[in-house]
Formats: sequence, C-alpha cells, structure tokens
Amino acid sequence: MSVESQNGQGSPLLVFVGVASLDTIAVVGKYPARDERVVAEDIRVAGGGPAATAAVAAARLGHRTAIIAAIGDDNEGQQIREGLVAEGVNVAGLHTREGSSSSTSLVIVDERAKTRAIINRPGPQLPSQLSAEAQELLAAADWLHLDQHSWPSHELLTKAAPQAKVSLDGGNRIEGLQLDGIDLYAPTREALYELFDAQQSQHELGDIMQRARHEGAATVVVTEGGSGATLLSRNGVVSAQTPKAPIVSTLGAGDVFHGALLAAFAHSNESVETSSSEQAAILFATTVATLSCAGIDGRSRIPYENEVQHLLNASQQESENAL
Repeated sequence: MSVESQNGQGSPLLVFVGVASLDTIAVVGKYPARDERVVAEDIRVAGGGPAATAAVAAARLGHRTAIIAAIGDDNEGQQIREGLVAEGVNVAGLHTREGSSSSTSLVIVDERAKTRAIINRPGPQLPSQLSAEAQELLAAADWLHLDQHSWPSHELLTKAAPQAKVSLDGGNRIEGLQLDGIDLYAPTREALYELFDAQQSQHELGDIMQRARHEGAATVVVTEGGSGATLLSRNGVVSAQTPKAPIVSTLGAGDVFHGALLAAFAHSNESVETSSSEQAAILFATTVATLSCAGIDGRSRIPYENEVQHLLNASQQESENAL
C-alpha cells in the first residue's frame, strides 16, 4: 500500500506509532467477587491500542493516516491488521513478528458505575531496524504521533521524519520523558502533575502547564475527562467543555481525543495558529471523544466529521437561544 492510497489524498499525512491491539470487552451489571460467576450483558471483540485507535479516529475524520506498530503472526494479529485496513489506515508500516503473540486486552466494564478494569497481554516491541515501508511513511509524514510505548524509539523515529511535527500522548507515565522538540504534548491532568512531582492542591494548572512549555513543548493540551480540556501555547490559554452526549463507556476516549486533536491541528492553517483556531481544535477533539463514548468498545462509535459538526452546531444554537 503506497503512501498516496489513503483517505484525503493530498492532505497532510499523519503517522501514528505505538501499540495496536485487540480487545475483548465484557459489560457486566457489577464486578464479580472472588469465585463468582456473573452473566455479561454484552461481550464483543474490537480493535484497540493507543496509537491504532488514534489513527482510526483521524481516518474517520477524513485524514490520511498510517500506523507503525508490531503485531504477532497469530489470529489476533490478522484481525488487528484487517480492522485497520477496513478503516482506511495505511498498514505498510505494520510489522509482523514471527512466533510472537499480538497485544490483547480483556476489559470488564461495570455499566452502572461507568468504570472498567483492564487486563493486558503485551505484544512485541517495535523492531530496532525500521522497515523500508516504515521509513517511507516517516519520510513523508507531516505529523508524527507517539504513544508511551513508542517513546523509547523517539530518537530513531524523529530522525527518520525530519520535517514532521511531533505529537505525544502523555496520558501515561513515560520514563525519561524530555519535552524539548515536542510540538503538541497532551497529558492528562494527573500525568502532568506527576511529571513535575507537583501536588494538585498546591499548584495551579496553568503554572504546571507553563513548566511544560519551558521544558520545550510548543503546545500543551491537558485533558480532564468529563470536564473538558485546556490548551496553552504561545497564544495563551484556551479551554473547552465536554458537550452533553450519552456515555456508555469511556474506553479508548483518550486515544480518540489524540487522533481528533491531531486531525484538527493538521486541518487548520499550519502557517498561522491563533487562539481561536486552537480553541476550535480542542472543542472539536473533545466533542469527537465524547461521541465515541456512546459505544461499549473504543472504536465502533468514533464519529465521522458530519456527526461532529452536527453536535457542534446544535450546541452553538442552544447557547445562542439561552442568551
């Protein structure tokens, strides 16, 4: 599959590097106690993984996307590959390691509490030698998105993609993280405070975001779950609230947010970024992530752009009517 055979031909190429996995999700009325058998309200199998789900989100929003990840030569690996192809994601950089098992997760969702427990079997690591196909994708990339699993290879990856802007999913702890050279750093509030060993009760969010900017991140976007997101760049601070929408499960919502945020940044005027365009970007990403929560798994209810615009327009009309 060539670089050009993708959604949005001629648009910026977004390359996502990290984990692609397969999830089995069981929805229960309550978590089972020790040695207890409970009847699931639903069980389904769906694609997962931080980088892969972000890539699917960007692809559904009409962007050219590609994945660089490692899978095993097992049935799960084949399902992972087929699922990404079906979404229009370029899988030329998807490396199959012989004799290895793919990353898989068992997810138990408590429907009443809206919480989940995840049991993961890690898959193979990215190869130390990039394939020719992966190198071609990186050389053509306009944006390079890394999750916590691909961070150890960031020097190799960024060297292979010298013209690409770099986006980092900071939702989980990353050992040895250095923010210099990161164009778009998006941690959770908890992860940001942990990075700087700061207490949330003693430090304002804006101050900690400024520390991340001083460390080298050009733009910092902090997610706060159902409370929305806050962005800090050279243009200042802007925020967006989570829109009203049905919530079934938040599985994968953070990964969807990253894919949508990158899509929004890639779609905006890349020569001049303003506070208004940045606020529109985080509102768009927050809306996409919220709509994805209507599904049990992390992928099936990721919206297309027309669905997102419909909700944004409805929210704007509601706000104007309230004035």
